[in-house]
Amino acid sequence: MSWSRARGICEAASGYLVSIDSAAEDQYVDSHPSFTYSVWIGANDLQTEGQWYFANSAGLSGGTHLWSGDETGSALGGAFTDWGTAEPNPADDDSSVDCAFIYKVTLAWRANGCEFDGAFVCEWRGHQGTAMNRGVSFTPSDDNGRPSLTFQAGP
Repeated sequence: MSWSRARGICEAASGYLVSIDSAAEDQYVDSHPSFTYSVWIGANDLQTEGQWYFANSAGLSGGTHLWSGDETGSALGGAFTDWGTAEPNPADDDSSVDCAFIYKVTLAWRANGCEFDGAFVCEWRGHQGTAMNRGVSFTPSDDNGRPSLTFQAGP
């Protein structure tokens, strides 16, 4: 489904599209057994072109301001990023490339049009469990593309 629809499903379940804050969290998502498709993450520059934030319940730019600029830009304030080569917003200056996903083939982040039909990862903070297991759900969960919101409570 689209990035916006995926975001809506996560928020309806009191979560948000995953906000990846560290190499360890990125590795956790990349190596999770449910990661069988490329997946939407919360990174976007929908409000201001070239200013990438993680969306959360406070809005499109409610989370970490992680990147400024195009592929020649830089991470802000020590924010973690895992952009692929020539990402985000390749040199073609396509202003419709505003949402990010983890590309399964390379395990790197890619910017894409938000209407791309993709799977997604929801996250819930404040969840009991280890730092890398705060309530993460991968979708779709079956061959019919039906989402499933799941969590693991504690070790």
